[in-house]
Amino acid sequence: MNQKGFIKDLVIIVLAVLLLGGGYFYFSKKPAYAPAENQDQVSDWNVYIDDMGGYSFKYPKDWERKSQGEGCGPVFAPKDNENVWLTVCGPYINPEDGTPQELAGRTISDGEKILSKEDLSLDGHSGVTQESVSGNEYEYISFVGGVKSKVTIDGESANIRGTIGIYFYDQDDKDNTKDLKPLFKKIIYTFKFTK
Repeated sequence: MNQKGFIKDLVIIVLAVLLLGGGYFYFSKKPAYAPAENQDQVSDWNVYIDDMGGYSFKYPKDWERKSQGEGCGPVFAPKDNENVWLTVCGPYINPEDGTPQELAGRTISDGEKILSKEDLSLDGHSGVTQESVSGNEYEYISFVGGVKSKVTIDGESANIRGTIGIYFYDQDDKDNTKDLKPLFKKIIYTFKFTK
């Protein structure tokens, strides 16, 4: 084989490897539940709307609103299991709160192990999702930036933009994650935000 033929073959091989590697990277980053695919699966779910918080989401029919969270929105949980629940906190608006990625890094406590962390795009907003375990507890938290919310300061209403945290917990069985993670993702992809 002459040198020209060798270089041509080498260029073809390098291009093929780059295309295959790029294709794998692109498709491996696709969320497990894309919003369009998710709609049919959740069409009969309940809807929660928080006008002040600037968001809405759907939750399963066998879940219910349990109580008002401490410093957060209401707590939602399955009717038959109060160890699994979801709440939304925020908006985090102070500059020192940082980006969704920085907030995710600060939610880790001693003894907590991060299982996964991935970027998130949700209804035109960017964010990050972090999955972790601590003891027997499992957390799946998404921080979403640029959410428009309403606040009242000194009797005056104002619109602000900040980051919200969507918190899912299983406080009793970290081994249940293989069943809960797909459900949590389905709920995450139902979130809609005020434009």
